[in-house]
Amino acid sequence: MAWRAFAPRIALILLGVVSSVGAEPLVGLQDLRSDDPGVVGLGGAASVVVSPDGAHVYVASEDDDAVAIFARDAATGRITPLGAVRDGEAGVEGLDGPLGIAISPDGAHVYVASELSETVAVFARDAASGALTFLEAEFLGCGLEYPYFPTQCPRYAAVSLDGARVFVLAGSLGIFERDLVTGELSGAQAIHIGNGEDFALSPDGNFVYGNIPPSPAGGGGDLMRVGIRQPDGSWSADWALGSLNFPRMSPDGAELYGVDRNLERLPDIELCWSDRDAETGAVTPSGCVDDPALDRQTFDLAIAPDGEAVYLATLVELARFSRDAADGSLSRSGGFSYAPARWVSSIAVSPDGQNVYVASTTNTIHGLESRLLVAPEATRSLAASAALFALGAVALGSRRRRRRAW
Repeated sequence: MAWRAFAPRIALILLGVVSSVGAEPLVGLQDLRSDDPGVVGLGGAASVVVSPDGAHVYVASEDDDAVAIFARDAATGRITPLGAVRDGEAGVEGLDGPLGIAISPDGAHVYVASELSETVAVFARDAASGALTFLEAEFLGCGLEYPYFPTQCPRYAAVSLDGARVFVLAGSLGIFERDLVTGELSGAQAIHIGNGEDFALSPDGNFVYGNIPPSPAGGGGDLMRVGIRQPDGSWSADWALGSLNFPRMSPDGAELYGVDRNLERLPDIELCWSDRDAETGAVTPSGCVDDPALDRQTFDLAIAPDGEAVYLATLVELARFSRDAADGSLSRSGGFSYAPARWVSSIAVSPDGQNVYVASTTNTIHGLESRLLVAPEATRSLAASAALFALGAVALGSRRRRRRAW
């Protein structure tokens, strides 16, 4: 493990799961912490993902330099710890400060973007056991510094739906060709799509949407960058209207969603969407929803695989919005409040749409407490579930905060 230049965290992570059926209230199912029996590799949980078959949950944990592995019960959504893979153990490389994690659509391989090792690590996944076997680590380095914002190192990863390419954001966007059999990466290209913290990928894998962060000095934030795959396989970048934090694509590719956080409009932050031309990739701002949840700091956005719901993690709740498939519009349809207020690092929806898993770190008067949330039994009250989120160890500091929005 590399020397940490920041104060260490006493990380206590809960993995959060909430029921997400229809317009019913979100209900807690289970909670797990890093000091629970059998739980390993969960310190500093930065990103959570569910396997395409719904059988396993994986968490990239930056403080433990690890990927924690959990078995998931498809019937209940509850998870059971299976272990972890760690940087420097059993031949594993490229997991120094992991921040982003993605799984190939066939579920055969897992890709982890790590900030401090400046790499994307590749693992083979055993679908039966959930175990990960290290294959390789591709070095990316860190992108150029954008004015007013620090240099970005590998932090966010995605795999195209056809499994042919892997995308890793590191200031510039690294685009790798993926071997469909071995999962190994080659032929890296790089384009600049902004210096935000993540991006959205079109269903056909031919367009990727980033954003240029607004300047703290005022102005900016009205444009986004679009990466476009050319017929010869090369990539170019162009501009488009609208700047959305946490850009997310609807499963049908018809709309692009995100949080509008232009500094000139603070504190009026909205959850917005743009209509998208599937052939050209062009996006046109279409609408926004203004909700009290957006008056709080926002941390992450996720869309259910069936496209029927959009989830927004804020400082005080996980808000759910129903999506109209006809026009892409959103309307509030519930949420899950938690106390005390918490800093969420990542959320992921299960393939069946029945559960949402939330990785979070809580900002308290005593410092930072790191956790991941999963919910108690459906019969437990929301008040009792919220109380579970208050459990945790006070952290002395943090190397960084992955997610943030004005």
